[in-house]
Amino acid sequence: MVLVAQEMKEQLIPGRVENVIQQDDFSLLFQMRCVDAFTWLLVCWQPEAARVCLQKDGPNGIGGGDKKKKRGGRGGGGGGGGGGISGSALYSLPGQLKGFLQLKTLINVVIPLPGERIVVFEFADRLTDTTPTHKFVVEIMGRRSNVMLVDGNDDSVLACGYQVSPSKSVRSVSIGQRYTLPPPLTAPMPPPLPEDPEALRAYETEFLRRITLVPSYPLPKALISAYRGFSPQLVETMAAAVGVNEAGTTLVGKVAPEALERLVRGPLNHWVKVVVMRDARALADNKGGLNADRTRYTPILFDSQVGWRPVPSVLALIEGYYTAYLERQELRDLQRKGLSRVQAVLQRLQRTRQEFQRQLDAAAEEQVAKLQTKADLLTTYAYSWKEGDAECVCLDFDTGAEVRIPLKPGNSAADEAQAAYNRIRKLKRSVDAVLPLLQKIDLKVAYVEELESSIQQLGDEGIAGSAAADRYGMSIRSRTLTQDLTVMREIAEELGIDGPGGSGSGTTTFFSTILNRLSLPGGEGQQENVAKKTKGNKKPTGRGKAGSSKGGKAKAKRGGSGGNAPASMAIQSFRPPALSDESSTPLKIYVGRNSKQNDYVTFTLARDHELWFHAQGVPGAHCLMRCDPGVEVSDANMQFAADLAAYFSKARGAGQVPVLWTSPKNLKRVVGGGPGMVQVSKEKVLWGRPSEGEQIVRKQEEDDNDNS
Repeated sequence: MVLVAQEMKEQLIPGRVENVIQQDDFSLLFQMRCVDAFTWLLVCWQPEAARVCLQKDGPNGIGGGDKKKKRGGRGGGGGGGGGGISGSALYSLPGQLKGFLQLKTLINVVIPLPGERIVVFEFADRLTDTTPTHKFVVEIMGRRSNVMLVDGNDDSVLACGYQVSPSKSVRSVSIGQRYTLPPPLTAPMPPPLPEDPEALRAYETEFLRRITLVPSYPLPKALISAYRGFSPQLVETMAAAVGVNEAGTTLVGKVAPEALERLVRGPLNHWVKVVVMRDARALADNKGGLNADRTRYTPILFDSQVGWRPVPSVLALIEGYYTAYLERQELRDLQRKGLSRVQAVLQRLQRTRQEFQRQLDAAAEEQVAKLQTKADLLTTYAYSWKEGDAECVCLDFDTGAEVRIPLKPGNSAADEAQAAYNRIRKLKRSVDAVLPLLQKIDLKVAYVEELESSIQQLGDEGIAGSAAADRYGMSIRSRTLTQDLTVMREIAEELGIDGPGGSGSGTTTFFSTILNRLSLPGGEGQQENVAKKTKGNKKPTGRGKAGSSKGGKAKAKRGGSGGNAPASMAIQSFRPPALSDESSTPLKIYVGRNSKQNDYVTFTLARDHELWFHAQGVPGAHCLMRCDPGVEVSDANMQFAADLAAYFSKARGAGQVPVLWTSPKNLKRVVGGGPGMVQVSKEKVLWGRPSEGEQIVRKQEEDDNDNS
């Protein structure tokens, strides 16, 4: 928090409050008019991601850039947006903050209690004022995080994120009550470093004595018990800087005395200078750090740390860190909801398909042949039947053996023969009725399985998460994570679970039509339709729609986007290594990650002279190789595209995957199918290697992270 406050001072002072917008239940955005540009101050008290940081743009892209842009503005989120306050917004938290702080100037950012994560923003009418008129207090304390607007004269609470009754906490929070700091931790803060060498040696000796009082404590617990202001992750980072690995499970009594001395004289002394003494030179030279696999960060990059990348802005580091956490949380939540809905629909479709298959089996040729033989025998030997006979004795047409056919009570041989002929005609009609419906069900199953595969492939670690992400709770934001979340949001919109609360957008999609027709578990609604069609002697035409074209004959225009994917879609693209014998224009391979993207890549982005790839026989991505007309693509680049198609498929766990490739002009929509479903002709096969495709994806992600 000391480093955050220091950087806030540098970037926000002098700054004036122009607007206050509430993004959600736990976050506020202050639009600050600074010297050169508008800046948004984000304050969040969500228990799992409480923080204060800066961001360039506000909600819906408002307020970034230079000061020539429109002041204020209406944003998404809660009350307080726009130029004025009216109605119920007057009494909302952003409304009260805007009423008290609008056009106030930020004069200071302070840490009132050393060692605690509390930051106070002081506001006044003018920059030259030394006494604040209002204080905005942000307490970052896990599930007890809160925000409060305090009067600068009498410290009374004017507004807060939520009120706390005396029965819930030792320190109550309510409107009108005098604000008091939360009770500090029992452990003391480390004292400042003395300048005298002898006193410094005594200081270090006392420090060592206090952290080694209980040798059975792990090193983080020993340090936290002795002094406040430390966290387990911070202690592990400090210990790693002096060569003590796995500090979280290493007992302090087992650590070599020399290592403890290096710890006290190096990282701990540096930490005291920055946090306790707030040494100007130490603060100016301080940099944050990001580890090699981007799963951890440290606000203080200690000397001699290996494998850490310096990051100049602690605020940017924190914002990226917690934004990644929230994005990963949203991604996993949408994945769980999506898989639950998709798998439930798959079960319904499978039960419906089984019923249709049972009806087809009943109308199989063997069954019809038996009924035909029975009817013919009864017709031939009907003369031998006498009134009152319970069976008709016939001779087999082929062997001449005697065959006794039982009759229903009251039926003659002629009646039984006529019933058999009627049954044969009905079975033949049922085949004509059920077979098209079974084909439609197969298309729906294929489409839903494609959705399931797309969901399962999202996320670097899958739903369970990697060991590092599970241990530390999150990882630094990456381009891949953002793309995966965008892809999952598109899938969630198709499934009708795009909102945070699981509510759909209300638009009609191919998936929603499946849900509407499966009104009851097992698809009884469709089975009733089959019975009606059979009874009414009406043969279905089997006609359907494919996208917007009737009968699948109308073909979508290709290349309608001008050759680029729209910004709203997270369509990934990869460039194979340039070869000397190819054209100067580099190749690019677009990869559709869901049904919507697949449909766009194949029927909008693709041009006839380009090449299209897809894993054979399994759900997967549509991959398009963008190249100039007349360019001869090398075998290496063909293999590059095939490896990507194999990796972005349901068969990515196999060693080799057959991959179809052809020209986009040989593709057409499946009649009655969902978006992204195609029929392929004139295709050829390459063997793709999913492991090589994974390496391509990892390398591009590393390059993107390095550039960012």
